[in-house]
Amino acid sequence: MFNLINRIGVVVMLWTSILFLGCATQEEIILPQKPSEGINLEFVRGRIELQNPLPRNREEVEVMVSVRNLGNQDVKRVPVFFYDNLRVFSSEEIDLEPGGERRLIVRWRATPGNHVISVVLDPAHHFKEMRREKSEVSTTVLVR
Repeated sequence: MFNLINRIGVVVMLWTSILFLGCATQEEIILPQKPSEGINLEFVRGRIELQNPLPRNREEVEVMVSVRNLGNQDVKRVPVFFYDNLRVFSSEEIDLEPGGERRLIVRWRATPGNHVISVVLDPAHHFKEMRREKSEVSTTVLVR
């Protein structure tokens, strides 16, 4: 009987360990990446972060994104535009070396209604050789 209880305990511990290891999110796993050819910029985690995702009317909210250069070329003065329902509310230019990352934080003034907040890398396509697959992110915000 003792032997059976020990085996059950080991099985339960193994199962618990497997469940625990399976809970790691993609954000927690950092895989080394080989630089790709050319200019390859992307938004880290593929999303926009808001200081307050449920803002009130006239509240000033920090909008945050991080951009990473996965390519093998330095990039200089890449325009990054922030939109509220297709209207620009902020813009910046960034420089990134291969493997570099830059966090951008801008302020947005909330007004009542539904808002699509978007961030676009090089919206006028000045960098013709830049990959476009991950050059835009957006989120929807409801302001009461």
